Amino acid sequence: MLFLNDNQLTELPESMGQLRSLTRLNAGGNQLAALPVSVSQLPSLIELRLNNNYLTMLPDSVGQMKTLTSLYLKSNQLTSLPESIGQLRHLSTLNLDGNQLTIFPEAIADLQWLKQLRIAGNRLTSLPESIGKLQSLRKLDIHSNKLTLLPESISHLQELLYLHLQNNQLTSLPDSIGNLTLLRIFSLDSNRLSSLPESMANLSLLSLYLDSNRLTSIPRLNSPNLLELRAAKNQLRTLPDLGNKMRLQVLSLHDNFLEQLSHSSTSMSRLEVALLHSNRIRDCAEICRLGLSVRLKTLYLHRNALGKVPPCLSQFSSLEVLTLHSNFSTGEVPKNLVGLPNLNILTLHRNRLYGNLPQELVTAPKLFFFSAHSNHLVGPIPALNLRKDCVNDASFVTDHSTCDDFAMWALECKKAEIALHCPKACLMCDNASARGPVLLLHDNRLSCSLPEEVTSWPEAMRSISLVGNMLGNGSHALPDWIHTYEHQPFLYLSENTASDIFKRSMLLASMCTLGWLLLVAGVGEEMSWLESFLKFIYSCCWLCIVAVLSFPSVAYAVVSAIPFNNTLKLSAWWLKFFHYQAALVMVLVDMFITPKAVRFFADATGIRRSMLFMAARLGTMWLAAVLSTIYLTTNCMNGWTQLWKVCDDSTEDYKLFNISLGDNPILEPKADLCSAKESWWSDSACPRAVVNTMAPLLVSKMITRAFLQPIITLLRWQMSYPEGGQLYMLRGLICTSRSLEPGQQASLLVTWAEVALLWGAFVPVLLPSVLLATGANMLMCKVGHGHFGVEHLAQDKAATGMSRRYLHGSLCVLVCFQNWFAWSSGMHGRWLLLLIALIYALELGGFLSFWPDQRRNRVAILDDNPPDPPER
Repeated sequence: MLFLNDNQLTELPESMGQLRSLTRLNAGGNQLAALPVSVSQLPSLIELRLNNNYLTMLPDSVGQMKTLTSLYLKSNQLTSLPESIGQLRHLSTLNLDGNQLTIFPEAIADLQWLKQLRIAGNRLTSLPESIGKLQSLRKLDIHSNKLTLLPESISHLQELLYLHLQNNQLTSLPDSIGNLTLLRIFSLDSNRLSSLPESMANLSLLSLYLDSNRLTSIPRLNSPNLLELRAAKNQLRTLPDLGNKMRLQVLSLHDNFLEQLSHSSTSMSRLEVALLHSNRIRDCAEICRLGLSVRLKTLYLHRNALGKVPPCLSQFSSLEVLTLHSNFSTGEVPKNLVGLPNLNILTLHRNRLYGNLPQELVTAPKLFFFSAHSNHLVGPIPALNLRKDCVNDASFVTDHSTCDDFAMWALECKKAEIALHCPKACLMCDNASARGPVLLLHDNRLSCSLPEEVTSWPEAMRSISLVGNMLGNGSHALPDWIHTYEHQPFLYLSENTASDIFKRSMLLASMCTLGWLLLVAGVGEEMSWLESFLKFIYSCCWLCIVAVLSFPSVAYAVVSAIPFNNTLKLSAWWLKFFHYQAALVMVLVDMFITPKAVRFFADATGIRRSMLFMAARLGTMWLAAVLSTIYLTTNCMNGWTQLWKVCDDSTEDYKLFNISLGDNPILEPKADLCSAKESWWSDSACPRAVVNTMAPLLVSKMITRAFLQPIITLLRWQMSYPEGGQLYMLRGLICTSRSLEPGQQASLLVTWAEVALLWGAFVPVLLPSVLLATGANMLMCKVGHGHFGVEHLAQDKAATGMSRRYLHGSLCVLVCFQNWFAWSSGMHGRWLLLLIALIYALELGGFLSFWPDQRRNRVAILDDNPPDPPER
């Protein structure tokens, strides 16, 4: 033997012909462009390996190697073979894979003792009839060519055991294919077959591969020894009639159009792997009548249309992997199913399951992967005991080898594809995508406190359970098994939220009341098109200003949604700061910045201050925060995930939660975590989330306004001096009594009335807060006019009319929001609310009918001295 492989040889010496006793020569993996004639003069050579070189042709003298039995020419640049190759009478193995042959060499047909012929990965478009002369051929591999038809003579290969024709362009098979009665492995993957000949019933196959064709049916297969049938990614609508396949172990029919299964007479008592996912199976009874084996270990049923979980699945005591996600299944999680003794992986996500999680999950002995996210589950999470383990992908097959075939081949496990699909066989569970423990329960309606333990390996736990639920207690630390990516205090329900708000409000009220008492004691026509265009431009500009003024409320909505590990790189301290100080900042902006912005814009454009005040306070009070909440919150448009590192596919965080079982995705962050629900607007969780987010902000702001504003106002008035019925400070640069102007008072009271109307029904504690703020404001008006001598200004009648229309708009929003809340949550009184909405719509139509008579009021928007509105 002589090994010259994997060097950089460009030629072989002529003196090599002197090695008269050489039996085996391996010169593969070099840079040989030609084969010297001297090699043909080796009289004892029986094996010649020239793989992975640059050979473009062989010398005619190759036919002189009469003793040669094996010739390997894989991965060269051969375009043809010499006729003399047919003189190698003892040749039994010929490998021509990965060359550039366009025509099948006719001389090969003369190799009467050839048993194995590999000519895959070339450019063949047809096979000659002479191929039928290879009577001793047992293995024929012609995959990855451009074959469109097979010759009839292929049926003459009576000794053939393996026939590989995958990845060609075959549109049909000859009827005589059934004459290959000894054929055991038949591979036809990735062709263009639309039908198969009936004669295939005569074949005694062990494995039949038909994936990725255009088959609408498969003829009856009578082979009693069939172990594996793969016909995925076709157009099958019914289960093939397999007869009584007592030995069938693998059945792969995924990605078809299967609807009915039970009509078949099939009985598969030894079936271990059934891949039926991505079909159109609707009736769960079809699964139960299929005759599946109690030996079944892997069952893929995801992405069908099963209305409920098949009850017979609880009988398969050997079941290890069961996928039932994306099936539109309703009902409760079956108790007997989750308690199967050997179950490792159970996926139930993206269904319509309801009820509590069964307590049988606690005693599941081998479960390490459980996903039930995106359902309607309620109640607490039981104290599970998830293991640390992984499984192989039963749907994986490469070169007709499965994961079980790689258990003893460490070199094969170095390939990325095999390591991905076969982590258990390769002992690489630590790098497996679907490794346990994994718990995915997000986007349900789970509530109550969290269990302290769900696994004995919390450091390896991958869990998304808080998002979209109401779990946990804000007064306690989260359990160790909750992943740090969910350590966000606003993702889970705090049982002491109301008491926390009450304590902070009472503390602020006490301090402000004391300061207030000390201060009081110390005091003893129709517009033209140009005007309409200008009005539109001014309105857009004012909206931009309102958006800037609404920054505190928007910031509150943002920090209430985004997690600590956000892409904005805001620390936990800043998130808490923005959250708890938002109400104070909003009050300060409303007191000091908004009036000055309104005055400046009104002087510059001529638009009435009352209108500008109402628009500004609408945006800063609640509208901007509500819109931001709808966009950001998990139960609505889920926009907060755009600021989550888990949703950034360039980060390791994304890869950590991009979980798949081989090629079958289980959790894809972009689709399962980072996108909005398709019907979020019809789910009661969205309006509830809006109310839950807005309630603390509105209550805090009203209490802050009730106690803080009087103190600041009294301080400013104490430092002011009277002049012309008003109060000024800093030598007249600042008028400190403008808050008592009728326009400002009207807009302020109308805004508070709107808040009480719109939010009072959902946040009862808000009503006394609004009354408290209103009482404090009335008291300040009395003190300002009575004690400090601020002059009473004339009533702003245009502001009164604007306030009336503004309140009508608020009532419209109220009616719409109440109906949204009632209909999305299925409240019993929703028809009554709809009737009230219709009655109000009729009344509003009558109100709007008077608007044409208000032409003079329209001119008042740009006029400083508008005429009085007409009497109704």
